[in-house]
Amino acid sequence: MKKIFAFLFLLMFLSVACEKKERVPVDVYKARESLEILGYEFTEIDLAKAVKEGKTDIVKLFFDAGMSPDSTVQHKIYQIPLIYFVIDKGNELLLQVFIQAKADLNIQVAGTTPLIKAVEKGNASMISMMIKAGADVNTAGSDGLTPLLSAIDKNNTGVVWTLLQQGADVNLQDYNGFSPLMFAVSSGNSEVVRELIKRGANVNQTSKNGTKIKSFLGKNRKEIELLLIEAGAKLD
Repeated sequence: MKKIFAFLFLLMFLSVACEKKERVPVDVYKARESLEILGYEFTEIDLAKAVKEGKTDIVKLFFDAGMSPDSTVQHKIYQIPLIYFVIDKGNELLLQVFIQAKADLNIQVAGTTPLIKAVEKGNASMISMMIKAGADVNTAGSDGLTPLLSAIDKNNTGVVWTLLQQGADVNLQDYNGFSPLMFAVSSGNSEVVRELIKRGANVNQTSKNGTKIKSFLGKNRKEIELLLIEAGAKLD
């Protein structure tokens, strides 16, 4: 008889333990219930649909319901985090929702980070938001270009200013050893050259194969040449 009672007690204990383990927090349950009422299933597919449609409140409900802000969708051979679609659309309100949900801002897909994606789109506001939230301003893509190098390469002065204000390394080179200053000199952007020098760019830095800054000077760039000389560049 004692064995029977002991067995029944064990079953009751296991049943209560399972219930506690499976119990969903009230706020999470309510968020999932709201999604169902609004016609959404608690799936990454439906979250992706809400993201692509720019439905900020619905996306927030998904995160409140426990969906990961790093959820992905299949695109060709890659699993693309949904934050990339947010950046592509330039939806700053939706980006803020992802940031508040602690999305990984340094994740790389096909050698591109969310920050580099924002640089490619020329969205200075999104860039500031992500860096302030923890995105690494100096992480390079698979092509070796840091966000700053990419911005200079695209001749987007506004984005360059934003990255510099957020602490971008002015001497960080790409895989070939080309520096931000080399990129700026090559593009003929005297404003960026002046600002890089002001922020400590090394005017005598060389590439991996020994190429000096002088090699990047084109014709009719006397102003840039003078800026380099005044900063101590050896152009002889």
